[in-house]
Amino acid sequence: LSVVFTAFNTAFVPWLFEKLKKEDVDKNYLVDTSYKLMGVMIGITTITYVTIYLAFPYIVNIKFEEAQRYLLILCLSFMFSGLYYLVTNYIFYMEKTKYLAYSTGIIGAIHIPLCYILTKKFDLYGTSIANLISYFLLFTLTWYISNSFYPLPWKKGISNLVKNK
Repeated sequence: LSVVFTAFNTAFVPWLFEKLKKEDVDKNYLVDTSYKLMGVMIGITTITYVTIYLAFPYIVNIKFEEAQRYLLILCLSFMFSGLYYLVTNYIFYMEKTKYLAYSTGIIGAIHIPLCYILTKKFDLYGTSIANLISYFLLFTLTWYISNSFYPLPWKKGISNLVKNK
């Protein structure tokens, strides 16, 4: 998932920056496209999880069957990492990358004690949960920062998606 989402972002950035350079940027279109891409990423994550889950007993030695327990959490973590890419590009475009360092530092400061506490309480499962929480928080904080520097009608985009269904 990480490779797929990173490759997608590499292809997506030139398209996005070209749109952002225009004086008459259609912000509704950017939001609608972003939400659709988020849906695609959620779909890819779901398909990946189900495929690996079903194939797991056939491709992994029985000694490692406990690893199957972590699949969903890891897939969701990578999904939030991919979603992070969608919103971080606006920060790069606005050349406010120092705020990415701040957000990463904040999340790192949260992640370390969270990982310690959850690992101590739930072993490796706690570690994976801490990872998921950290990726979710990084995505959420970055989305907030992104919207602070390049405001987009995200709420309106949700209502447009609901209307179009």
